[in-house]
Amino acid sequence: MACRSVGAAARFAMLQTGFGLGHAFLATWAAWRADPQACERLVFISIEPQPPTLTELRRVHAGSTEPGLMAELLQRWPSPTPNLHRLSFEGGRLQLLLALGDIRDWLGELVAEVDAFHLDTLVPAKDPGAWDGYALKRLARLAADGATLACSSAKPGLREGLSAAGFAVTMAAGLPGAPELCTARFQPRHAMQRPAGRLALAPLARDILIIGAGLAGAACAHALREQGLSCRVLEARPGPAQAASGNPGGLFHGTLNPDDGLHARFNRAAALETERLLQTLGAQLPWLQRGLLRLELAAARPRCRR
Repeated sequence: MACRSVGAAARFAMLQTGFGLGHAFLATWAAWRADPQACERLVFISIEPQPPTLTELRRVHAGSTEPGLMAELLQRWPSPTPNLHRLSFEGGRLQLLLALGDIRDWLGELVAEVDAFHLDTLVPAKDPGAWDGYALKRLARLAADGATLACSSAKPGLREGLSAAGFAVTMAAGLPGAPELCTARFQPRHAMQRPAGRLALAPLARDILIIGAGLAGAACAHALREQGLSCRVLEARPGPAQAASGNPGGLFHGTLNPDDGLHARFNRAAALETERLLQTLGAQLPWLQRGLLRLELAAARPRCRR
């Protein structure tokens, strides 16, 4: 596991297409904990078009070899909304980024530098377009220099698609039930030009200055500190959240609309993340609203044509 320096910490990032029932994540978590030379931080990104229910996870892992880890995963398992869910373990040193939805769409949206890819063999049955040439090229956009890839599949076109995306592919005999094992290393023939908006800029920083200690500034500082980065927050007022952020009733809520567009998904993801964070902190907040009722009293009634 070749770590990369991020701020003051060493990090390793993995991306799996297909979370399935969580076997690969739990095995990776256990191996990372048991390795004395493992990176300080592990980021596990998993894209799943058909997430399992909490009941399914409990049933499948009833006799898990890692009951403690499984219990933590079950406790933090999110609602199956098409969002990017961030599940934090080991005091923030292990991050599971669970992207629920179409794999090709998420490969185009994610901003990351991935050190190792794992292509789940069950994914094509769930999402037939997940391994076409277009999707495989999107893996290259996320790959760090020298990133590795593994897949136990002999799917036609997989080797050619990975080679076209800049991966040097090797095929070997697989395990029982998997005729071939495909391994690859990212070695593009030409340096890729990545748009500035798609670069992971935060890992390049060492010391970060944040202006304002409102909700946005405080949340930014908390997130960066969780990644091992040093932050300094400047605030003109005597304490945090004393301006617009001082309205406790408007702390967070989800935006609902019939189309469930990007704006609604962003606000829902933020609300769910805030709820998870407050539960982790164990804070006693008497003003925290546990629900939201939104009434559309002025909605226009449909008119019938005669």
